[in-house]
Amino acid sequence: MTANPIHHLYLSPHLDDAVYSCGASIYRQCQRGERVRVVTICAGEAPQSPLSEFAQLLHSRWEQSAGVAIANIIASRRAEDQMALQRLGAEMGYFAELDCIYRRAEDGRWLYPSRESIFGEVASAELAQLGKLVVDWQALDGITSETCIYSPLAIGNHVDHQRVFHAARLWQAQSGLKFRYYEDFPYASLARQSDIWQARAEWQRRVSGWQMEFEMLTPADLQAKALAMSDYVSQFGSFWRDSTHLLDEIYQHARLYDGYGLCERFWLIP
Repeated sequence: MTANPIHHLYLSPHLDDAVYSCGASIYRQCQRGERVRVVTICAGEAPQSPLSEFAQLLHSRWEQSAGVAIANIIASRRAEDQMALQRLGAEMGYFAELDCIYRRAEDGRWLYPSRESIFGEVASAELAQLGKLVVDWQALDGITSETCIYSPLAIGNHVDHQRVFHAARLWQAQSGLKFRYYEDFPYASLARQSDIWQARAEWQRRVSGWQMEFEMLTPADLQAKALAMSDYVSQFGSFWRDSTHLLDEIYQHARLYDGYGLCERFWLIP
């Protein structure tokens, strides 16, 4: 038996997703003395050059928000992630997968060269390699039959979230471990309505027939989540005008289901 088992393992596609989506639950679990680890999948160093025009545009936005040079952007984002997770009390780990904006096909084409493409279909070649992700995750230490694995639902259809979701489904089928699927925030928020952010009814159809579980929260839990989310300085301006806007949207989503109070929700696939 593992001497120090992990109670909760969160699969985070990017350097912020688990905190954005589950930060209050992570905080509560850590406060209870449970061992929580967040592993980020797409945490590999960005290539120095060349970059697609779309990647250059995003880097420019991140530079303006975080005040760091392109060459240091991934290191800066890791530092943000470490600060946020330390604040919540969780452990952290990182895989070297590249973010989708840096990935190429075998013939050199950019797989995801636009905003539309990163919220579109996952490249078939990448779907064929999901097993490799599972093998890497299975090698993590501390996983036991009592570990609960958390994966994004891929609400919003970001291709990196889709890859993690499909790989998690494969791992679940192979392992028999308990999996909980979390609502990707802010994509799941009712305040987010556009061509890529799905409406509530649409993504609820995705989980039709699944069992819903709750982590009941206090205002202090949501405050802890908001503080941790604010550590991702490079991303802040992409989603929220200011800290008041951030906290308002967190509370709005935590009250998504009338009658349940403040909560973060997870879905169990039969």
